[in-house]
Amino acid sequence: MARAVLPEPIDGQTPLAPSSIAAEGKIPNSQEISAAFGTPQKMNKTQIRQAVHAFAQASRRAINAGFDGVEIHAAYNFLIDAFLCDGTNQRIDEYGGSPGNRSRFPLEVVEAVVTEIGAGKTGVRFSPTNAVFGISDSNPEAIFTYAATELSKRNLAYLHVLEPVKDSGSQMVTDVPLVAPALRKAYSGLLIQNGALTLQSGNEALASGQADAVTFGVPYIANPDLVERFAGGIAL
Repeated sequence: MARAVLPEPIDGQTPLAPSSIAAEGKIPNSQEISAAFGTPQKMNKTQIRQAVHAFAQASRRAINAGFDGVEIHAAYNFLIDAFLCDGTNQRIDEYGGSPGNRSRFPLEVVEAVVTEIGAGKTGVRFSPTNAVFGISDSNPEAIFTYAATELSKRNLAYLHVLEPVKDSGSQMVTDVPLVAPALRKAYSGLLIQNGALTLQSGNEALASGQADAVTFGVPYIANPDLVERFAGGIAL
């Protein structure tokens, strides 16, 4: 229950977050009425432990249901992303402050999931310069390269980097230096690149070694035959 959620879909419960800082902007609720975010509850350590356990159990259920693996969503202003970024994490305990402390909850989640289903079935997704609903960090390269370096030690299936990204108003984030090149250096495993890629820029990312694989979101939504169109040189 991250800060970027309305109470209504979670039966009126107060969303949880590393700090009591409301997300910015508004989101349509189930009645198509635009509603502002409320202030989330700062998680205590019991709730943090429960969240770690919940990630592990959800991963186990996914594998039991027949999935080949899981991607831990440490991006887009959801709970893990909020712990990583100092704009949303202003704790003064062992889960806040330094990059090591802010990475503690994400790494605890990763370790719990890996214990449950194995490192080879576990991936992680970052969106280091995404500004959706007001999330931010004063030094995104420092925190995300630290976290990526730690993830390298865990032999995961991959790290999936979403950058550049679009915020909730579909505006490209262009005023923040990209972190993906630094993550490529920090992460020794398989790295997947995503975010406003075209056939040409995707191939360039692969050829340069910036990424080991690339993914497409928006183009695929509009073109469910995207692979065939790319292969045949057909316009999107």
